Amino acid sequence: MVPDKTEIGIRRAVASDLEPLAALARKTYVDAFGRSFSASDLKAHLKKNLSDERFAEFLREDVFLIAQSPAEMIGFAQIGPAKAEDYPFGIGRDDQELRRIYVLKQRQGQGVGGALLEAALRIPASAAARRIFLDVWEENVSARRFYERRDFKLCGKRAFRTESGTATGFDLIMVRLKSAQP
Repeated sequence: MVPDKTEIGIRRAVASDLEPLAALARKTYVDAFGRSFSASDLKAHLKKNLSDERFAEFLREDVFLIAQSPAEMIGFAQIGPAKAEDYPFGIGRDDQELRRIYVLKQRQGQGVGGALLEAALRIPASAAARRIFLDVWEENVSARRFYERRDFKLCGKRAFRTESGTATGFDLIMVRLKSAQP
């Protein structure tokens, strides 16, 4: 049974969300990508990129929007200024990066990701951005289609390396131009 979308609220994250937000990130990441890592690389990646300490840093730098059902946190979006070191082809002052949209596996396909993306595109920095970038794992075909349906276009790729240095494929870089934004 698909839950009524009115049961899902979107709100901006606050400091007290840090631990459950980081835990949700780790769970959804393992569910989506865990099989593509060795156990040691996965553990190192989670510690380096999705620990409570990293999320404390992220909460200071970026905007997080949380999808919440009456019973639990079910997903989130993270968006912030695009960083030149991540996009060697040139970043503008107002360009933004959609860093993550993560949704619990059992809640995918219910409109949660779309609602999070729409809300992320409406925040002032996103609405003013000339371009919004994101990357998506080349093997995550459903995510790529999700973004393509929302006017994101492929514009590059970069190798994804695990913490041990092993190349595990590519992240595809996508962009949405201001003219495509709401």
